[in-house]
Amino acid sequence: MNAFPRILLVTPGAIDFPFGSGEILRKIVDALPRQSVCWASLKKGRVDQVDSALSCRVFPLQSRLNWRLQRGLVGALLMKELWARKRARSIAKWAAEFGPKALWILAEEDAVSVGYHLRRITGIPAHLTFHDAPEILTGLFGRYHRLVEALYMRRLGQLIRLSTSLDAVCSNLVSHVGGIPDDEKDGRTMVFPFSLHPTADRYARLFEGETRRIGFCGSLRTSREQWASFLAALSALPFRFEFVAFVDKEYFPDVPLPTNVRIEKHDFMVTEDVVRTFIEAGVCACYLGLYRDAEWSLFCRTSLSSKLTAYAATGAPVIVNGPEDSVVWHYVRQYGAGVRFSSAEASGDDLGRVFTDADAWSAMAKGVRKLFESEFNIESNIERFKAVLRRTAGVPAASHVE
Repeated sequence: MNAFPRILLVTPGAIDFPFGSGEILRKIVDALPRQSVCWASLKKGRVDQVDSALSCRVFPLQSRLNWRLQRGLVGALLMKELWARKRARSIAKWAAEFGPKALWILAEEDAVSVGYHLRRITGIPAHLTFHDAPEILTGLFGRYHRLVEALYMRRLGQLIRLSTSLDAVCSNLVSHVGGIPDDEKDGRTMVFPFSLHPTADRYARLFEGETRRIGFCGSLRTSREQWASFLAALSALPFRFEFVAFVDKEYFPDVPLPTNVRIEKHDFMVTEDVVRTFIEAGVCACYLGLYRDAEWSLFCRTSLSSKLTAYAATGAPVIVNGPEDSVVWHYVRQYGAGVRFSSAEASGDDLGRVFTDADAWSAMAKGVRKLFESEFNIESNIERFKAVLRRTAGVPAASHVE
């Protein structure tokens, strides 16, 4: 019988990046069989090792080119190709003794070029993970030069054609990425794990008194006008509102708060601690904002905010302040897990029910728990992901042991 295949993970970011993709990947790695993964990162973090049983090494993409050349287009292209190829050879040499049977590549930024060369050098089958649409990374987040962006997308298409399987944080993104080259890939799945499980009846006192607490974490991702409109809607309700917010102050637009609203800011924590704080504070809803601007349309339609996993684990209804075609609202609406806010005029009644109608709140809370168990249950998601990695490595499902 065969053991779980050894996997070489390649990521553009540091292994100890505390939020977003870093946190997601560490949860997956922690849930895989011990000593089955070695991790090559392309950026140095605060530490090089997060687990003594996990083999990790940093391969920074640092060029010795003249600084003037580095700032130009030629320097950027040289770094993307020459140094990516060099790093791929170094990673292949380092991982040779480990003997990986499959590559697992977070297909973002420099990991695209490094992963492409690594796949060609080693001949090892590759699995790709996507947390955002590639156009989002190059456009809204990267602001690359047009030629560099075109070459990046070309290289990504080549990498996908060389790969055996892929997964993404939501089915919309799987379909979008799968369409870059027009061919089918096996083993598409959604792996977006979380480790807490919401339970019923945590909020017996939510509707006592005149204060309602709203949970929020991460970046706001709404326009100044959207945020002001939401605050105006809260000002019309007969309660005091307290935001329990894990956020840098710079993420909040400079909008005057209504007299019945205050924001209690906390330093960032790991997601489990954020959830526990929300539960202890008795938040009765969580706020998730998404830009309505046209340039953010693809992001909203294909990126599943990690906030939603934290909010679902909290067990409280989700208030989505964003476009109707966003993937976040798709999931919240599908499970009846909250309401969408568009304006005080159009959404005021729905918003009011979250804070005044105990029966409506209970129905939404049940929807949140169903959303969590159906989409974010770490055990089922990990088992599905492990099956994908086995197929990618050529290990028959019926013959594995762990």
